[in-house]
Amino acid sequence: MRKIEFGNIGALSLAALLALGLTACGGGDGAFDGTTDTTTTDDTTGAPSTGSLTGVAKEIVVSYPQSNAIEDLQNGFYRLKGSAIVTDRDGNAVPDGTVVTLNVIDSIIAQGSIDAGDSISGSTLTDAGVTLGDGTTATAMDTAAVLRHGQPHTIESGDRLFLFNPSTTSVNADAVDVSRIVDRTGITATSVNVSTAYAGSYPNATYPAGNTEYVIGASLLGAEIAGVDSAGNLTSGAAATVDGIINFVITYPNNPGAIMTGCFGDPTVDTRTVPQGAARVYVVAQVSGQSDVAVISDDFCFARIAGGTLTPSPSSISSSAFPITFSVEFRDGGDAMVVPFVRVDVSVDSSGGANVTLGGNVFTDSNGISYYRTDESGNIHPLIVNATGASGDTAVMTFTVASEPGITATVNYTIP
Repeated sequence: MRKIEFGNIGALSLAALLALGLTACGGGDGAFDGTTDTTTTDDTTGAPSTGSLTGVAKEIVVSYPQSNAIEDLQNGFYRLKGSAIVTDRDGNAVPDGTVVTLNVIDSIIAQGSIDAGDSISGSTLTDAGVTLGDGTTATAMDTAAVLRHGQPHTIESGDRLFLFNPSTTSVNADAVDVSRIVDRTGITATSVNVSTAYAGSYPNATYPAGNTEYVIGASLLGAEIAGVDSAGNLTSGAAATVDGIINFVITYPNNPGAIMTGCFGDPTVDTRTVPQGAARVYVVAQVSGQSDVAVISDDFCFARIAGGTLTPSPSSISSSAFPITFSVEFRDGGDAMVVPFVRVDVSVDSSGGANVTLGGNVFTDSNGISYYRTDESGNIHPLIVNATGASGDTAVMTFTVASEPGITATVNYTIP
């Protein structure tokens, strides 16, 4: 998991932010007209003047707790706790009331690279080689789409456009240009506009052709990010610092179509999204007052609640009508939600005399070890391909959730 950090960011009070009309989507680039403080120099010595940047936001880091992090709201949604710390150049907390705007996206609609002949200039990004969110399928800006809930979502006004490498999350543009909001007006097959002009033009000497990459995405699964104040009140899309820290929560659906989105190092594992590979989750936090992005973090996903059960069906088998099909279902430790795309290991104890050969939809890891992976409904479907031994001989198959070895299920086989 990685995050991108930028610095040298201004701030507004929460009251001023709300007065300017912060929306539930978490605010937007160019929505606030604050200025960025810069280092000044002494006219006689040329040395930096002291104190000019004390208390001015320089760094912001997002973090999430590792235990008791997710709350089951018992209404079909889970809620994850998060926080961020905002400091100045000396590592001191910024003044109380410094506002951080928050966004979350979970679906990549289009992406690409600014190669020779492409450009970012003014309010327009032009790319003749745009691809879908899988990073490989050629498309056009005005037709690119990601399938969510059975419906295609094309690029629309209000979607987010980030300039960074989606594979490594490395920065490949000036900080002030990294985040923008899409304005679909005037979109063509090769170009898209943003609501606030870019400060720089690309390619350039610092970021030559082929260096600057981008993604266009949106929150399409029903997730909401909100700041939490000391009284527990929620403010959608924003939070104000106390002792340099903000607290926030991300509320997301725990239904089969959303749970575990963004939780895999290889996004193509998630087969619910078309194209595969477009299911990626990014949390964006920025100190308000300018368009500089403070953090783009992929540390968050629509995680399950730890614990749960593996349930085989049936748990005992006695048949020679090969291949024999059975299933094992994985539900989490919260709302007992089925959990898709999770690795399930298997071992076979043949001490009872039966030698069982397993098959089905088997995967193999880099070490050559075979395993199963739950499908979209949280099930694996092993096959007993063959079994040898005498009548009455037995074998015990043990299935284990790889990430939580304490969650197991056994299936007993007896040769008839």
